[in-house]
Amino acid sequence: MTTAAVAAAEQTAKTTEPDKPRSGKVVIQPGNNLWKLSRVIYGRGKSYTVIYKANKDQIRNPNRIYPGQIFAIPNAKPPESIDPKRKEPLTSAEGGAAQ
Repeated sequence: MTTAAVAAAEQTAKTTEPDKPRSGKVVIQPGNNLWKLSRVIYGRGKSYTVIYKANKDQIRNPNRIYPGQIFAIPNAKPPESIDPKRKEPLTSAEGGAAQ
């Protein structure tokens, strides 16, 4: 394949695929809970259900999550771990929610 053909194929792939939401993972730290994670990542505690639904296979009870669990975080690219004492939402400069 020539470089022009490769460039054309890449351009076609870019135009046919819509922008996919960014997703990340977070490692649960002692003191984290779904509400706090949601408030920091998405800016709203009520959005904890997004994290819960994405990780149903690991969460038997949303009131009980455990240190060391690794949760998928839909539509956001958070840091690998979040300080349980943090209350303010992540900013986009820190890799926070895309919303």
